[in-house]
Amino acid sequence: MKKKICLIGLLLLIATITLPITTKAKDLDLTIYTAETLQETLTKENITGDFTNYQATDDKATIYVFRQDGCLNCKNFYNFVANTLLVNHADKFRVISYEVKNNQLNNNLRIQVQDFMGEEVNVTPYIIIGEKTFSGHIDAAKQKEIEAAILALYNDANKYDVLKDMKDNKKEFSDATNKIIVTTSKALNKNNSLKTINTNHQDLTIANFNYITSYDIKIVDDKNNIVPSNTGTFTIKIPVTQKFDMYKVVSLDTNGTTTDINNVSYKDGYIIFTTTNLLEYVVYGKNNTSNDTTNETVTEISNQINEENPNTLDNIQLYVLTLILGSITLVSSSIILKKKIN
Repeated sequence: MKKKICLIGLLLLIATITLPITTKAKDLDLTIYTAETLQETLTKENITGDFTNYQATDDKATIYVFRQDGCLNCKNFYNFVANTLLVNHADKFRVISYEVKNNQLNNNLRIQVQDFMGEEVNVTPYIIIGEKTFSGHIDAAKQKEIEAAILALYNDANKYDVLKDMKDNKKEFSDATNKIIVTTSKALNKNNSLKTINTNHQDLTIANFNYITSYDIKIVDDKNNIVPSNTGTFTIKIPVTQKFDMYKVVSLDTNGTTTDINNVSYKDGYIIFTTTNLLEYVVYGKNNTSNDTTNETVTEISNQINEENPNTLDNIQLYVLTLILGSITLVSSSIILKKKIN
């Protein structure tokens, strides 16, 4: 009995310590997922096709499909592939499929891809051709769109590949010091980093508004050179610890010109807005009531910010503390059991 209790305690301790570590993988490792060739998938679906002119090489337009065994919509799509695409465009595309019903890793990949593309789709098949996606029942209209997407991607010299993009690049950049998060619409090199400087521009006043904070925000490469930010959009999240009824953000360019930022929102302790350039931003707030809460620090907001942005040191300290407490519990249990036996 004593040995069983000690063994269970040891296993629980190991699981407690290792689980948080093993779930924090950052880089996309495609070797851990199970992909199917088009031939393999058609065989599973009991569909025949003519592969005479089909070659699954990198120079083709890649079609990624997340499918489920037994899915009627999936079978409908693969019938379209066999009866139309292989007949008319066999030399222009290749299909790589991931079964997600019986393979949790493949399903995790589907979720990662959708997050990267800014989508949330809960039906299969989920089909990706370049930067275009299709899902669910593939009717005649979608079939024409898929054919057009294949031809466009095949003729594109760059041939966008979402999994390659995810492997080489990223869309979310964060600054551990100032807790600022920037999400880009187009993925950037994963070796880039977010650089933010607290400029403390309290001299820039706006009538009836209280100054909160200001930051110069840039993305830099591994040599600290500023990455051009004139393409795509950027969603910026700036943490605030002062609560107001209304918030206002203005951008400040290198010439000192200020511009109001539209669609500013507040959520979970962050000021959130979208812009087409990375500049310096000044954040203001005001209350609609007579109660002045300019200097009110909201503890709950601060706690949310800290919880959403834990640093690595905090995690290590937590693991060490868990190890110590688990060891003490294990030793204490053994001593108590020994005394009872004696």
